[in-house]
Amino acid sequence: MESFYRRQIKCRIINNWYKKYDEIDQVTYLGKIANELLPPYYQISTFYLFPTLFHEGHPLALTEALKSGCYCLVSDIEPLPEIMKYGEYGVMVDFPNNPSSWLKVMNKTYVSYNYEGNPFMLPSEVYNFDTWMCNMERVMEEELI
Repeated sequence: MESFYRRQIKCRIINNWYKKYDEIDQVTYLGKIANELLPPYYQISTFYLFPTLFHEGHPLALTEALKSGCYCLVSDIEPLPEIMKYGEYGVMVDFPNNPSSWLKVMNKTYVSYNYEGNPFMLPSEVYNFDTWMCNMERVMEEELI
């Protein structure tokens, strides 16, 4: 059964790095895609991997994937645990610099998804522009008082 599922996997890699993955049949390298053209890719994706090894700010690509309903797997590197509400919005990968950690989590996640679907549903008010604007206005008012 597991080999059947693996044959069904299609991986699309979007980034601006070198083309390295052509030798794998199920992998399509799309290269860099303009930000305004990305939403359809999030919407057709089941999983979203964010395998960064850097301490970044708040990555908008991850937020877009979450808002699109993707099952997100991310490096357990700050600030990602906070963005993912410490595992409530997706899966954290311990030891993200170790490829076997990713493979272990990806296999477990894929099998789980096939039996249970995506258990992580982002509440509609989370990372919502209107909610953010209201909170920002409140913060600014408090600072001015």
